[in-house]
Amino acid sequence: MNLMDTQQAKFILQSWRASGADAGDSHFADALRQLERDPELAEWFAREQALDSAIGRKLREVPVPAELAGTILAHRPIQEAARSRRRLAPLALAAALTVLATIAAIGLRSAKEGADFASYRDQMVQNLSGLRLDFAESRLIAVQQWLSTNRSVNGYHVPDGLQNLPSIGCKTWSWRGKPAALLCFALRDGRAVHLFVVPRSVVPDAPGGGEHRYAEREGWMTASWSEGGFVYVVARQGDETSLRQLLGNEAWRSAGSVIGWCAQLF
Repeated sequence: MNLMDTQQAKFILQSWRASGADAGDSHFADALRQLERDPELAEWFAREQALDSAIGRKLREVPVPAELAGTILAHRPIQEAARSRRRLAPLALAAALTVLATIAAIGLRSAKEGADFASYRDQMVQNLSGLRLDFAESRLIAVQQWLSTNRSVNGYHVPDGLQNLPSIGCKTWSWRGKPAALLCFALRDGRAVHLFVVPRSVVPDAPGGGEHRYAEREGWMTASWSEGGFVYVVARQGDETSLRQLLGNEAWRSAGSVIGWCAQLF
């Protein structure tokens, strides 16, 4: 069987719906398998899906002219339809300009420095809308080196369940005066999973003890915990079960560290 090349896979995946509704369509099977073989293709696909989702959300915010449906259903004569089009043209142009201006303005939102963990987690999830990375790279080690060299972000732990996924890149900003980092990874279904890291000193009420706290925020399922001086938030689209499975190895690792600590008491 001949393997599909990158350009063929891109051609097919351009029609993949960001909602994941095509997951069971055999037409996409070979292209999705190519994602596993080609980290650069996986990186491209994750960016495309993020952009499609952002554009889709903004398009849904554009109001539809009230008379549009009536014009279409009435099957008016050509001359009347032409006059209707002339009336609708300014509205359509205004809608198009609104969409284009919104897309042009898409970027990472400024972090509002809330005083508690819930504010931090919710703002981080909101920042995923229209995300633009500071550094794109398919190798995790290169991303970590960039964060260390350019933003002095060091000493954090990437969960075991994410370490073998293709990296997409990273983003940084400041949260209450301390560097906060975002590391992005590509999943096999074409979606992305995101890891937020921030020093625990600036989020004092974050979940402790390495125990994962799960919550859904704006269409993203999140898992949050603290460990080794850092607060972690992992976000992916899907249900809690899929996120638990992704972090399954990490849960065992955390449990093992607690057992080891207890053993030292005896």
